[in-house]
Amino acid sequence: MEIGVLYNSIAPADRVIPWLSECSNQWCFKPLKYFCSINRLALPETTEPEYEFLYIDINSVNSEGYWTPSESIVFSDAPSRARRIVQDGDVIVSTVRTYLKAISFIEKVNGNLICSTGFAVLTPGALVYPKFLFYWARSEWFLNEIVARSVGVSYPAINAIEIGNLPFPTIPTEEQQAIADFLDRETNRIDELIARKQMLIELLQEQRTALITHTVTKGLESDVPMKDSGVEWLGEIPEHWGVEKLKYVAEILTGNTPPKSNPENFNEVEGLPWIKPDNLDMFLPVSESQEYLSAKGVALARIVPKYAVLTCCIGSIGNIGFAGCELATNQQINSVVFFGQKVHKKYGFYMVFASLPEYRKLANLNVVAIINSQSQKTIPVPLPPLPEQQAIADYLDHETTRIDNLIDKINQAIEKSQEYRSAIITAAVTGKIDVRQLVPQEKL
Repeated sequence: MEIGVLYNSIAPADRVIPWLSECSNQWCFKPLKYFCSINRLALPETTEPEYEFLYIDINSVNSEGYWTPSESIVFSDAPSRARRIVQDGDVIVSTVRTYLKAISFIEKVNGNLICSTGFAVLTPGALVYPKFLFYWARSEWFLNEIVARSVGVSYPAINAIEIGNLPFPTIPTEEQQAIADFLDRETNRIDELIARKQMLIELLQEQRTALITHTVTKGLESDVPMKDSGVEWLGEIPEHWGVEKLKYVAEILTGNTPPKSNPENFNEVEGLPWIKPDNLDMFLPVSESQEYLSAKGVALARIVPKYAVLTCCIGSIGNIGFAGCELATNQQINSVVFFGQKVHKKYGFYMVFASLPEYRKLANLNVVAIINSQSQKTIPVPLPPLPEQQAIADYLDHETTRIDNLIDKINQAIEKSQEYRSAIITAAVTGKIDVRQLVPQEKL
């Protein structure tokens, strides 16, 4: 069944697709299943146990459509969902957690590539230019249509048959190729710009880390006499500074988790914030989370006083946050460091941040990345006089805020570039841009 754009539907009793009328008025559409094979090839259960392949799961594809496979695995060790065979020219479309927009083009594959059954594998037929199919599937309208047709709240999913019923334009393959070539040029240019901006962010983050480490260990004055601290990570420090183990200037405690089996301990609306490692943002005060503890839960949790430092000590060693208000923290994942009268509270945060490489060294001594409170207590830290601690903290607050503002502006520029990338894909594949009138610009 072929329709023009005025009908806004391509199958009897199917949902209306408003955006069809916004496509080129010269275009007609048929269901995608008439142009592509869907899930054509799969590994049988009789596959040799030692058969080796690369594997793509949902997490292997990012929101921009680029995929990175796992290391090689053998069939006997592979998850049961590792079954769909993919080849050059295929387009894989996530059928689960569709909001992640895990849709990618498969190319430059030397065989032995398998994806999860959580994907629908679209193999283009003779009337489809493969890269155009990819861009069509990456368009905002097509992505939104998949999300709209997905079923489920916490784990939305769509049936591969439903994807096959979605519209595809009946335009010549030459026109499809022209659109795909145009988008290859444009998206590559945008991606290169984004990559440069992301590299600049990395450099600013490195600069921020180096600034904190240098200031915490060397102070603000460059001409003061220095002495050997006797500690490798500190090196030389100002002569009038001291060095103390963390246990002599701070109290270090682990958290405590109220039983998850009792839902009365938790509240989605109000209470004390329930802080997990993912909530620790290096340079933003920890003040909120997606979960809260009820009064019952708070009574069973570790209360973190305002201005304490939280560090993740299992797995994601190095996540760190500064408590902007009174909070509750979870079990042994987050460690709570709160300082006594010898340490200015914000200086203490920067001091712990500067010592994070020592945290990681101690954690790596274990089979599982973990650092307990006893190990943390042994970490030596620099101790300037209190007025100097405050001066250092004020200076670092100012300088890190300046760097963070730059990072925010670059992130905003990246977000706009990504929005433009998505918009130009949608405009081109729906005929709003006539790419036949466009020619590649020569490099100057």
